[in-house]
Amino acid sequence: MIELGELLGQYRGGQSFESVNSWNNATNQCSFSVQATNVHSSANSALIEVYSYGNGTLSYNYDQTDDIVTRWSPDVTTHRIVAYGWARINTAGNSGDITAVFTDATYPIPFDAALQRFRLETNITSDDSLKLDFSIETLSTGSYAFYADDILTAVDVIDLNISRDTEDDRTLRQTHHATISGRETFYSWGEHGKWQIPIELITEQEARFINLWWRDNRPLMFTMDTSDTANMYVVHLINRAYPFARMNEPYYDLFHGVLELETLHDSLDF
Repeated sequence: MIELGELLGQYRGGQSFESVNSWNNATNQCSFSVQATNVHSSANSALIEVYSYGNGTLSYNYDQTDDIVTRWSPDVTTHRIVAYGWARINTAGNSGDITAVFTDATYPIPFDAALQRFRLETNITSDDSLKLDFSIETLSTGSYAFYADDILTAVDVIDLNISRDTEDDRTLRQTHHATISGRETFYSWGEHGKWQIPIELITEQEARFINLWWRDNRPLMFTMDTSDTANMYVVHLINRAYPFARMNEPYYDLFHGVLELETLHDSLDF
């Protein structure tokens, strides 16, 4: 089963801290910076440090006139929201939670030597505000650092069952050079993802979502396997016509078609 949904947030790297204009650092006794270590897939990550007995919050508000208001489907009143990200706290003995303010749902941030993936899911209505908060609070006289990268939040996320005819056409970006002596050297600089996924028996609403995303060329969150942290991509639809324009006989309210997906680039920033 795959997940597919329309990505929210500032384009041009805003969700992977390549730019930070829309992140709100509402903090107490702490510092915030962007740095090139503790990264997941992008060039930068966020570092928020809390000093003795302090607390800190890093938040992003998606409820903006140029963001979720224009990106979610206008004829749907309840929207499924799924957020992924990578984070860690570098000192044991502290407390830290990722909080989805719109549902009060939290996910504990672990103490770990490497970034760990988190996942939050909820349903909201079109009238709800949508904000994701990251907060830590110290419990001793020490100070703690919190790292985060690749925060992906998608709206109107749908689950789709794939068939055995799915084609995974991922290729390496590479070239090679042959010397006069016959020695060959290969150079690789990334992976290009491309998939053809036949889908059957999806609802009219799901077909409408996907056709809308195709028409507007929206960036999408694509998860091949929700249990595998490596199988997540930022993609767009490259079909030459509406992906879902045919009904499944004998049903009048179920559709079939083919998803043609291609990665925007190697990392998860978009």
